[in-house]
Parts: sequence; C-alpha cells; structure tokens
Amino acid sequence: MNRKQWQKVAKEQLKDAKVLLGRKRWAAAYYMSGYVIECGLKACLLRHLGESDAVFGDEKYLKRLADCWTHDLAKLVSLAGLEADFGVARGANPALGDYWRVVKDWKETSRYVETRPEREARTMFDAVSHNPNGTAIGPNAFCRNALRSGPVSGVPGRGVPSTSGSSSAAS
Repeated sequence: MNRKQWQKVAKEQLKDAKVLLGRKRWAAAYYMSGYVIECGLKACLLRHLGESDAVFGDEKYLKRLADCWTHDLAKLVSLAGLEADFGVARGANPALGDYWRVVKDWKETSRYVETRPEREARTMFDAVSHNPNGTAIGPNAFCRNALRSGPVSGVPGRGVPSTSGSSSAAS
C-alpha cells in the first residue's frame, strides 16, 4: 500500500469506529480505533522514507525497517522518525501525553477480545478522535504531515501534533 492508501484506510476506519460505538459494539470499536493509529503511523513511515535521509543516513535503519510490518505503535513511531519530536510534544501538552498513554498499549490481538467495557472503547476512541485543545492521536492530528501537505505548527517538518490549540478535530 502507498501513503495515500494508508491515509484513506485510517480515515475510513475512524468512521467505522464511530459507527461501532453507536451500535454499542465496544470491543470492535476499541480495536478499530487502535487500527486507525496503526494505519496513520504507516502513512507517516512512508512519508518519512521519502523525505528524510533515514535510508542512506543511518546504516542500521534498513535493518530496523523490516519491522514496518509490526502492529506495535511505539515501534512505528520510532520507524516513522517521530520519537524525539513526539516526546517533546507530549511533554509540552499533558492532554497529548494522556491520549498516548491510552493508545500506546493497543494490540492488534484486541480483535480477538469478545467483550470490552464501554468505558475502554470510548476512552480509546476519544484518544484517537477528540480534539479539545489542538491535540489528538488520530490520523488528522497525530501525523498530519503524512496525511496532507504542509508543516505542522509547533514542530515544522514533522508529523507531530501542534500544541497551539488551533488544529481541527478529527471526524
């Protein structure tokens, strides 16, 4: 899949997660919300490969790149070259840090969980989609540079959310 395809899948899965919440399908909504982030990060990774010196600037990167098939969100953040700037952004914005603490432990194996409390599903969806102060983990904010052109205010040239409070909500 290319970057645009990952973007499209992330946006569609966010809509699906919202529908699943509305139908009280908590386990499915939780899984789908996490999948949104995985797809968004894979779009970020492809953007990073095309716009950085990662491939030719770090001999060890290509060996690590084999991990791109992972579902581990923290590993994808690293492969997408977002680790340092995203850490700074989380430190500067407690809400973003709180959202990441919810999202980071998502596992693709959650799709096998038959039941999940409503609260967990809603908390995960909110972390992915809610945008109270310019932050969210979702595809529209977490990796904005991977999903559309242009710099992100606050951290130019990186796919890290702005802490300025001026971005639009994911929907």
